[in-house]
Amino acid sequence: KDPIDFLFKVRDPQETLRDSAESAMREVVGSSTIDQALTQGRLEIQTRAQALLQEILDSYQSGLHVTTVKLQDVTPPGPVQ
Repeated sequence: KDPIDFLFKVRDPQETLRDSAESAMREVVGSSTIDQALTQGRLEIQTRAQALLQEILDSYQSGLHVTTVKLQDVTPPGPVQ
């Protein structure tokens, strides 16, 4: 998105991306039902997470552009199963 921001405005872009992605996923999945996360609601979760992640990264002026968020393996924790 912006190589200057990427190089000079964020101390550790990889850590910032990881932490921001975890935060976005927690918020989006936490506001969804288990059924949505495991079945047909996955596409909506991915779309919402991508938008939220981009908002977070933009607020940090990270210079990063999120092209895709994909839920690859959704496994609920033991107590939820």
